[in-house]
Amino acid sequence: MNQKDTTTPTLIAIVSFAVGFMISELSEDGYLNQLILKTFAIALFSSMTSFFLEFCYRPGNIFGFYMDFIEKYFRDNPKNPFGFLWKPLGGCVQCHNTWITFFVFVFANQTFGVSFWMLIPTIIISHMSLTIFIKMLWE
Repeated sequence: MNQKDTTTPTLIAIVSFAVGFMISELSEDGYLNQLILKTFAIALFSSMTSFFLEFCYRPGNIFGFYMDFIEKYFRDNPKNPFGFLWKPLGGCVQCHNTWITFFVFVFANQTFGVSFWMLIPTIIISHMSLTIFIKMLWE
């Protein structure tokens, strides 16, 4: 039986959480603590949303027609000058995750006041957690 190595990404996630909480505990006013927690919450929500949408895009599922449309008009159409958008629109779950995280972050920024300085760390954490989800749960 060929078993996937999930130890390394899991350890990286645990160390990242530990370092984040250690830094937040060293802050006096608690702002850093809230910022780190919001960043991790947005990133985890975005990666879970991407993982769920990838499942929904499979043939026979509720949004299977969307993937048929994307493949027909963006991937398989040589006359379309926007063929490069196939991956960000759902052809690649990792590429799609970046844009989902961006739009969730913009919504969270307007709703909860999360600083735009945390956008890149949020995308990185979302990408890392999605990679862990894929390695642990992919069929």
